[in-house]
Amino acid sequence: MVLCCSNSKSALVRNTMDSVNQYIIFDKYIKALAEQKLTEQTKYRAQVEGVSYSKKVNREGLYEKSKKRHLNALKSVRDIYLKGSTRKLTDNRNKLSNTKKSVQIIKPNTGFVTYCEIASVHGFRWLVGATIRQRVFWLIILGLMLVTVSFTLWTSMSLHEDDPTILYTEPRTIWDSSFPSITLCNFNYISKRKLNKLLNEDFSPQTIQQIRPYLRYLLYNVLPVNATPTEYQYLDMILKSKNYTHLEFLQKISPDCQSQLIRCKLHDHIRPCRELFQRIETENGFCCSFIYDENLLGKDTKGQTMSFGYRWGLTILLDPQVEDYYASRSKLAGFQIFSHETADRISMDYPHQMVFARNEIDIRVTTSLTYAIPYVRRYDVDMRRCYFNNERKLLTFSNYTQYTCFLDCRSRQMLATCGCVPPLWSRTSNWSICTLTQASCVKANMERIMRTINHVHRDVEPYKSNPNSERYICQCYPNCNLYIYNTYYDVTPLERNFSMNDMEFL
Repeated sequence: MVLCCSNSKSALVRNTMDSVNQYIIFDKYIKALAEQKLTEQTKYRAQVEGVSYSKKVNREGLYEKSKKRHLNALKSVRDIYLKGSTRKLTDNRNKLSNTKKSVQIIKPNTGFVTYCEIASVHGFRWLVGATIRQRVFWLIILGLMLVTVSFTLWTSMSLHEDDPTILYTEPRTIWDSSFPSITLCNFNYISKRKLNKLLNEDFSPQTIQQIRPYLRYLLYNVLPVNATPTEYQYLDMILKSKNYTHLEFLQKISPDCQSQLIRCKLHDHIRPCRELFQRIETENGFCCSFIYDENLLGKDTKGQTMSFGYRWGLTILLDPQVEDYYASRSKLAGFQIFSHETADRISMDYPHQMVFARNEIDIRVTTSLTYAIPYVRRYDVDMRRCYFNNERKLLTFSNYTQYTCFLDCRSRQMLATCGCVPPLWSRTSNWSICTLTQASCVKANMERIMRTINHVHRDVEPYKSNPNSERYICQCYPNCNLYIYNTYYDVTPLERNFSMNDMEFL
């Protein structure tokens, strides 16, 4: 709306129009309502004051006029809002300036402050937004925690370097386990019947009377005997007079297996004992060993049992032949029973059970199989502390086990000390067997060499003061893949009065 008037008289009309325009923006309909609001009274006042009123021809469309009014109204509202906000901000600033309190300047948080405020680790939030004492206290706590964690990690890494392998248990079925080898050794070393027969055939009655007191010296390496070098030489002279060596004479007078093993049952089938057992040479003398051989037992007999219980194992009826005892390691008659791996050779310190005359022993065997994955092979032997197959060669045995390694080590030390090895000890074909004249040297060094822990190198510190001395025990580490047979046994007396039938053996 435009009015043709002088400058002095147009102010009132403009103010009136401005107020009218401010009212129109909030109307629901976009119309040019300014002209409608000019009442007759407004026209009359204009005529009285001498202002001519003339209506300008509206050359703009209704939409364009409304759009202009709308934009002007928005600008007016924005200006009013900004003026009000500026006034409030000025008032607040004046109020703050009138107070005596200090105003803290707010700054944006850094990444560390933000992390401490939202971290779930206990104590981190006290590092920011707290007093100096609280910060120092929690810094000390967090420092101690960091030191403890670092020490724990260092200890774990040290343990891993010393023992990088991990052992875990995995159950297996019974038919996955191999049947153990069983070795039976009578307490009696010399058969009285075989000795008397040999003496009567090869020696005169006068020589027999002279040699009998010295016969126990034949077992100087297995029995506690005390003899002078002269007595050893005299016994050696008598044996050589009949072309007997020490070992050959022991073989002829030792008990045999056929007379001691009465009846055998394997997998609930009675079988001849001579097919299951053979006579072997051990440090405990000549013993009877059960070795599972499919060539001897037949292809229908498997090396694993398909069930458990004494009926599906090995049952033996033994005769200790008490009346045939001549030189025994015990005052009682009986047998030593060894359960071991086939490659092992029996030694005097090998774990065993004992059964005495007129007693029944029930031995239950549980098998533990230890095996290593090929990845372990990349570690050094002293670190993994075990040998893989064909990794360690022995001089006196074709197959390596920890026990055969100990026996091989003892024999080598005895050979280096006395120039020979005792009879019944492991040896090679070109090693000398100690005669009775060398028995004094063997007896003098037996206790030192028979100890499991011994010092191969003279410059090695004592075992208890050297934590790494395990590697010096002849380097005899166990196999990385091996069977361990754990035995549990029950012993009960045998009474014919409580037998359910007249059979001699079930």
